[in-house]
Amino acid sequence: METLDEHIARRHAESVARGEHDDQCEVLATLGFYLCHCSKRRREARGYTEPPGDLDFPPPVCPRCLVAVDHDGDGWECRVCDVTWDSDGTGASFCDDYGDLGAALSAHRHAVDPLT
Repeated sequence: METLDEHIARRHAESVARGEHDDQCEVLATLGFYLCHCSKRRREARGYTEPPGDLDFPPPVCPRCLVAVDHDGDGWECRVCDVTWDSDGTGASFCDDYGDLGAALSAHRHAVDPLT
């Protein structure tokens, strides 16, 4: 039976093979730290640095890619463009930008080993 870290590494290798991660991927640099900016780098390379406009109702579709969006009970999400909206279809923001990964990584390392 594989460990959680082995499972994550295997699933990550599968997603790399599908082209979902790049050679700058931060995921496997530190065990247990599973955030990366691969989709953010792809999105920015396509020139998308601002979220698209408000959603069109009904039915809600992403105004950028015209794919139907999903609602998780709190808001709408386009998994193609990595964008979320409030339940009323306003307030677009990217959901693939985790901010400063250095600060998150430092907090993770401290949680794993409080002496670091």
